[in-house]
Amino acid sequence: MPSSVGGEEDIAAQETRSRRLIHGTALLFLAVVMGALAAQIHFNRQEQAHTLAAATAAKARAYEQAMARQVELFDAQLQILQHEWQDDRAGFPASIARLRYGSLRGYEVSVAVVDAHGVVAFYDAPGFAARSRQAPLNVEDRDYFRFFQQTPANLLYVGGVAPSRLTGRMVLPFARPLLDGRGTLLGVICLIVYPDYLNKLGGFVDLDPADRLVVLDRYGRVANGNAGQPPGQLPPEIMRPAAGRPTGAELRGDGVLAWRTLRDYPFTILLQNDGHELRRHQGALERSYVLIAGLPLLGMFAGVGFLLRDVRRRSRMLRELVRSELMAASVVDAMAEGVMRIDPAGVIRAANGAACRILAMDEDRLVGLSALSEDWQVIHPDGRECRVDELPTTIALRTGAPQANATLGFVRADGSRVWLNLSTRLLPREAGGGVLASFADVTALMDRALEARLGSAVVQSMAQAVVVTNQVGTIVRINPAFEELYGYGERDALGRRAGFYRSDRHDREFYRAMWRDLAERGHWQGEVWNRHRDGRALLVWASIDAVRDENGQVAHYVALYQDITEKKHAENEMWFGANHDALTRLPNRRLFQDRLDKALAVAERSAEKVGLLFVDLDRFKPVNDTYGHAVGDALLVLVAQRLNALVRGSDTVARLAGDEFVVLLAGVAGAADVRRVADGVVAEIARPFDVNGLHLEISASVGVVFFPDHGRDVDTLLHIADQAMYRAKAAGRNGYVVADIAPA
Repeated sequence: MPSSVGGEEDIAAQETRSRRLIHGTALLFLAVVMGALAAQIHFNRQEQAHTLAAATAAKARAYEQAMARQVELFDAQLQILQHEWQDDRAGFPASIARLRYGSLRGYEVSVAVVDAHGVVAFYDAPGFAARSRQAPLNVEDRDYFRFFQQTPANLLYVGGVAPSRLTGRMVLPFARPLLDGRGTLLGVICLIVYPDYLNKLGGFVDLDPADRLVVLDRYGRVANGNAGQPPGQLPPEIMRPAAGRPTGAELRGDGVLAWRTLRDYPFTILLQNDGHELRRHQGALERSYVLIAGLPLLGMFAGVGFLLRDVRRRSRMLRELVRSELMAASVVDAMAEGVMRIDPAGVIRAANGAACRILAMDEDRLVGLSALSEDWQVIHPDGRECRVDELPTTIALRTGAPQANATLGFVRADGSRVWLNLSTRLLPREAGGGVLASFADVTALMDRALEARLGSAVVQSMAQAVVVTNQVGTIVRINPAFEELYGYGERDALGRRAGFYRSDRHDREFYRAMWRDLAERGHWQGEVWNRHRDGRALLVWASIDAVRDENGQVAHYVALYQDITEKKHAENEMWFGANHDALTRLPNRRLFQDRLDKALAVAERSAEKVGLLFVDLDRFKPVNDTYGHAVGDALLVLVAQRLNALVRGSDTVARLAGDEFVVLLAGVAGAADVRRVADGVVAEIARPFDVNGLHLEISASVGVVFFPDHGRDVDTLLHIADQAMYRAKAAGRNGYVVADIAPA
C-alpha cells in the first residue's frame, strides 16, 4: 500500500540518520577522550615542573637563610677579635683559642692582622704558630685591604675566594677595619675561613641526590657546593642565573635552576635539579593515564554495537507500528502537550484534553473552529500582533514544510494570556491530510525570562563590580563595572576560573579561610588585594554570597567588589603623619615610645638586653644661626640617614625634638654590641657633611643605657640616658658615656 511503503521509506531514512549520528558521536567521543588524555598529560607535566621549581626555590631560600646566619656568626666573632686586638693585644692569641673551642668549634679558621701599609703583622692558623712580623708578607693588593683604604668605615667586608699565600689553600676572608678615634685606618683584621667548611650548611637543607648546589662569591667564582667544582673556579654555563635578577627560579630544559643572592652579603646561591626523577615519575603516570583512557574507549565500542543493534530493533518495531496504527498515533489524548488535527482548509477537527486545558476551551467549542480565523488573538513575544499568514499552521499548509518551536502568545476567552511553544507537521493524505499541531504551555518560562532580563538590567547598571560563577568557580557573568575596575571584558573573563585577577599578597591559608566561611555560612566579606590587567595592585572590599537552588545545593556564587585603594592609602598616610617626624621621616616620640615598650616586654620574657642611645648634636645651633634653618633642616636629614645606616632593620632610630635623636637596639647579646654602635654614631657624625655646597663639621654627644641594668621602664631609661648625654658633653663632646649603674 502506498501509505505503508511511504512510511517504511521514512523509517529507513531515519535509521540511516541514526546510524550516522551514532558513528559521529562515537568519533566525537574518541576525539574528546584523546584530547582530554593529551591535555591531562600536558597539564600534569606543567604542574610537576612548577612543583619541582617551587621545591628547588624553597631549598635555595632555606640554604640562603642558613648561610646568612653563618656569616653573621663569623662577623660577630670577628668584631670580638677586633675589640680584643685593640684592647688586649697580649691576650689576643688566647682569645683566638677560646673562639676555636667555643663559637667556632668544628671550623678550621685562621686570623690575620694587617697593618696600615698592607703588611701582615699577626697571623694565627691551625698548624702554624702564632707569629708577629716574623717574615714580612705584603697583602696590599688583596681586595679587602684596598676596600678599607678607600672606605675606612667600621663594617664587614667579605672578599672573594683566593689562594692563601701562607698555606696555598683556597680561603674566604671576612674583614673589618682597625680605626683610631678619628676614623683613621690603622689596619685590617681578617677571619679567614676555608670554603670546604661552608659545606656544613648542607646539613640544614634536605637536598636530593639530583640537586647540584653551588655558592658563588662576589666575583662569581665558586665558593663551595656539592657540584664537584673546586673553589675559585667559574661555574659551568648551565649554572648561570638570569642577568639582573637577584632571586628567581627558571625551568632549564627538563630541569630547574633556582638562585638567591644574599641581601647583605656578596654571595649567590645556585641550586639546580636535572629533573631525572620528575621525568621518571611522569613516564609512569602517563602510562597509567593511557591504560585508564582505554577503559572508556572499550565501553564506547561496546555501547556503539549495542546502539546499532537497538536501532535495527527499533526500526523493525516502527515498521510494524506504521502498518497497523498510523491514524492512532496522530492524536494521543494522554499527552501533556496540546495536540490538534487541522484539515487542509484550516478547520480544527480534533483536539486532546491538554489542548482544551491550555486554551481554556471545551472540546465541543474548540472542534470546528477555524485555526486561520482573524478572531484568534495571537501576538509575537515582542508584543506585535501575529497576522494569519504568519501562523505556523498557515505556513505549514501553504508551503508543506513543518514548523518547529515557534513561540506565540494566545489571549484566552477570559482575557488571560498564555505563551505557547508551537510546532506543526503535515499529515499524510491517507490520514486525511492537513497538519498536526502540538504546543506546550511555556508561560512560566517566559515570565522567568522576563524576570531574568530585569535582574540583568539591575546588575548591568550597578556601580559595584559584579562577578557570577557557577558552583565550581567558573565565571559565567560580569557587569561593565567589573571591566572598569579590573580591565577585563567579557571575552577575557567568561569561562575562566574566578580569581585569575588575584594578586600575590595573600597566602593559601587566606583563601582557605574564605572558602571555609562560604561553605559554613554562605557568605564572606573583607579586604582583598587583587590585580588590574595592567599589573597595578588594587585593594577592594569584597562581598561573596552563595546562591542555592530549590534543593539547597549551591548553584552560583555572586561576588561584589568596590575599590578602596585610595581610601586605604589616605588612611595609611594619616597614620604615618601621626607617628613620624615630618622632616626626617623617622619615627617620632610617640611611635618610639610604643616600640620601646614592646622591646622591653620582649626582653623581659627572653632575658635579653635592650640598648638605648640618647644622641644630641654638638655645634648645631651655630649652623642654624649662621646659614639659616633650611641648611639646618638639610643637615638633620643627613644625620638621620647616617644613623639609620648604622643599625639593623629590627632597630629604631627616632627624632625626639630639635637636634635630639634616640637609637633603640633591641635584643642585643651584651654591652659590646651597644658600644660598637655608639662608636659608629660618634664616628659617623664627626665626618664632615656637604650641604648645598657647604662643608659643615659637627659632632655628637651620646648617652648610653641598658635594660634592665639602668631601669625597667621607658621614662627611667630616657631620663638616665639624657643625664649620661650631658656628662658626655661635659667631658668634651664628640664621644659617648655609659650611665653608671646605681648600687642595689
